[in-house]
Amino acid sequence: RIRAEAQLALGEEDAAAQSFRKGMAAGNDIGLAAAYARFLLVTDDLAGASAIHRRMAAMAPGNFEAMVLAGDLASARGEVDQAIAAYRAVLKAFPGRIAPMLALANQYDASGRIDDASKLVEQAEKIAPDDPAVEALKFQLLSEKGEWDKIRLALQGRESELEPGTGRQMTYAEALLRTGHAEQARLLFKRAVLALPGN
Repeated sequence: RIRAEAQLALGEEDAAAQSFRKGMAAGNDIGLAAAYARFLLVTDDLAGASAIHRRMAAMAPGNFEAMVLAGDLASARGEVDQAIAAYRAVLKAFPGRIAPMLALANQYDASGRIDDASKLVEQAEKIAPDDPAVEALKFQLLSEKGEWDKIRLALQGRESELEPGTGRQMTYAEALLRTGHAEQARLLFKRAVLALPGN
């Protein structure tokens, strides 16, 4: 597993795939299987990732990684209801884990259940208030609901932390624009264009 991950870090995908396959042939290791399944998922080999997932479920029923992977596979296939059911099962077995909480919130968002997604993000924020992924999803949901004042007030005074062109900075700029602060918004958008001229 470590060799495969090192090869991935070096951009050697074929060598990494070979190392993963050797590891899987050597026996049952849930950490190796999870890393290999993630690799296959990222490379859009859903059939391969599903096959590894079945093996994971057989070797370690109720394993956190295997349960999360079930949701990720359903999500990758566009099966929103199955993904929701899988992530709910993870949270029932492992309450308080942030990653499946955010994954479930994203699925709720995809199915138009923004209020349900927002409740989960509020719950995640209590557990991990400084987690950037939690904050990013929070602002995304607020923008979808058109709650621009809340975004402006939450990010006001934190402008120096917002890197030009990032999602948070652009969301803040849009919040300024929509709440009647066009000049401030223009300045932030200008910084984003200077930082990312080809975007």
